[in-house]
Amino acid sequence: MARSKQKVPVTLDPGRVDHLSDDDIRLILRAADELIAAGGRNMLVKILKGSRDKKVLEHELDQCPAYGCFRTLKTEEISARVDWMIRNDYLRIEYSGRLPLLVFSEKGWEIEQETFTRELFRRFRADVAAGSPGVILEMPHVGRAVVMGVLEMVRAYGDRSFIPQLEQWQQGEVKKVRARISSVISDLQRLSGLAVIFPGIGYTCDRSLLYYTAEMLKEHGYKVVPVPYTGFPKNVKGNALKMRQCYFSALDQAAEILKDLNFDAFDDILFVGKSVGTMVALSYARQKALQVRSILFTPVAGTFDLLPIRDQDAPELCMPSGLAIVFHGTSDPWAETSEIVAACEARNIPLHLVEKANHSLETGTTETDLRILETAVKQVWEFVLTK
Repeated sequence: MARSKQKVPVTLDPGRVDHLSDDDIRLILRAADELIAAGGRNMLVKILKGSRDKKVLEHELDQCPAYGCFRTLKTEEISARVDWMIRNDYLRIEYSGRLPLLVFSEKGWEIEQETFTRELFRRFRADVAAGSPGVILEMPHVGRAVVMGVLEMVRAYGDRSFIPQLEQWQQGEVKKVRARISSVISDLQRLSGLAVIFPGIGYTCDRSLLYYTAEMLKEHGYKVVPVPYTGFPKNVKGNALKMRQCYFSALDQAAEILKDLNFDAFDDILFVGKSVGTMVALSYARQKALQVRSILFTPVAGTFDLLPIRDQDAPELCMPSGLAIVFHGTSDPWAETSEIVAACEARNIPLHLVEKANHSLETGTTETDLRILETAVKQVWEFVLTK
């Protein structure tokens, strides 16, 4: 009688590894995805190391996004990290006959599913920009949860230039996926325009003026993109140097946050700024040569240096009607009312003055402040309708 073949034993040794960063966990899981239920620990280590092993190249594992991400580490250091992942139940060992193969645990797959979904969305976005159908040809072979996740990311991204590729993708899909694609296309077609929210130093996007303006614009079909910059110094008011630091820091952060936004996909672009955010909004529009309409809540003095002045000898420099609107409180300690009035008159910009209101367009009386908020949001919408 033939003797049964013994299973290849597995001995885990995480060594001194007692913690891995979230990024390292995601990279290891992404590399493992290439050989789930088909390969083991040694092959995973080779992918992470960037090995030129014959089998790695033969199976095109060098095309994995995580290939070589640990190339600076020794092989035993990578092995220790892989074993830590198994010990901590991100990966598991299952036998196929006598061979130990890697599989995802539930929590490992949850992380990898998100990573892979984002990866496919980034590739899809690049395909749309290049006019290439690459990713959509792979989708019939991708798990349903990932497919639906990619479609929801497209919906949230809110770029109508995706529609032709979505329509092409729809042709080769099953009924449930076709229905989801139709839903995404419908939402993209309903987009009225784009609104980018540039908050102030302490006045964040969830504060009342910006929050309700954003919600109102969403209800009317605008894609709303907040720019949540942070890290400002304290005690900025009255300190010109700190104000400049805030301005340049916010402008740099805005450029990073908005770097992948396709402004060309929108016919109507609104920039909503608050305080120093009004300067950031106008500066960003100028740097990118964007045609935008500006909603300027409690601008600071430097804001108006970025706007053209009425000139009798050059009337074309006058601010065209409908391109900007300003809100200012007469008790705003950050800006003199007389200077704001003069600046708006010189630039032909409609100005809404709120008596006794501070830099947040508030007076300290709840009933009054609610009326101010309601009126301001209505005036914003009237401005939006003037396009």
